[in-house]
Amino acid sequence: MTVKGIPRRSSRIRALLLGAAVALVAMAGVGSVQATTVTVAAMNYQFSPATRTIAVGDVVHWTFAGDPHSVTSRDGLFDSGVTDPGGSFQFTFVKAGTYQYYCQVHPEQMFGTIVVKAAAAPTPTPRTTPPPTPRATPRPTSRPTPGPTATPAVAATPSPTPTPTPSASLAPPSPRASETAGASIALVETPPPSSGASASAGPEAPAPASATDLTPVAALVVVLAILVGGGLILVRRRRPR
Repeated sequence: MTVKGIPRRSSRIRALLLGAAVALVAMAGVGSVQATTVTVAAMNYQFSPATRTIAVGDVVHWTFAGDPHSVTSRDGLFDSGVTDPGGSFQFTFVKAGTYQYYCQVHPEQMFGTIVVKAAAAPTPTPRTTPPPTPRATPRPTSRPTPGPTATPAVAATPSPTPTPTPSASLAPPSPRASETAGASIALVETPPPSSGASASAGPEAPAPASATDLTPVAALVVVLAILVGGGLILVRRRRPR
């Protein structure tokens, strides 16, 4: 069992080692791609350019020419020492900040600055948000338009019809009064005959009134008067002389 297990363990170890190597190579490749090297020349008693701006992880490479010079940080972070012409020095900046340096041989003339900025955060790729599905707008429910309200017609109040006042009509005289009136008329109109008057000469009969000019009551009175007058004449004729 032990002999059979050895090859299996060795194969596993080989696989682990191979994976670790691949990971290291990948990391090294990524670091080399991201890092940038910039150059600063130390010559003619100055650093050219005097100020460089880099990102975290970048490398600054100094070259020397003319006279011996040095690259010395004021905070003691890096120092190349006095280097002869043709030499070089480089330093990798891993922290953001502002670093000032100078030349030990010519401190009054040669000084420079390295500005290290933090790496910008990767801009997140905006996710493509699908446009919202438009919702169907419900159609407005048409409300029935109320018709014009009929104004109730005010019934005309009938004006009261004046009750006709009966005109005072003359009450017809009673028959007795008519007879009395006729008798009195006859007596007034017909004077008594004198004793010497001729018996043949009869009294003049009153002219009958026009029927169109008399009312029924007046006509009755006239008729009664004629009858009474005729009766009186007859009575007088029958009297002995």
